[in-house]
Amino acid sequence: MKVSVADVRVEHAVKFADFMKWVLGFYARRVLPYLINAAMKNKEATRLRGAWVPEARGRVLEIGIGSGLNFPFYSSEVECVFCCWGTARVSGST
Repeated sequence: MKVSVADVRVEHAVKFADFMKWVLGFYARRVLPYLINAAMKNKEATRLRGAWVPEARGRVLEIGIGSGLNFPFYSSEVECVFCCWGTARVSGST
């Protein structure tokens, strides 16, 4: 069986693509959430959260719940908070 240079390149490209998919998935699951959480805890974001979140009333839809940094700021006038997040892993499905 003769293997061409093109075959070897394709095989390496596929392996590299699989590796990068794993790396990016790992980064998205294990690194990025911590970076976002740290960034959203800064003084200005916390000030804005404290100014706007207490204005919510009734039933609230929070899209991109993250680590839940808004929860302490909801007033007693919020009946319930519906939360959604864009990944199946967070929502519990596989």
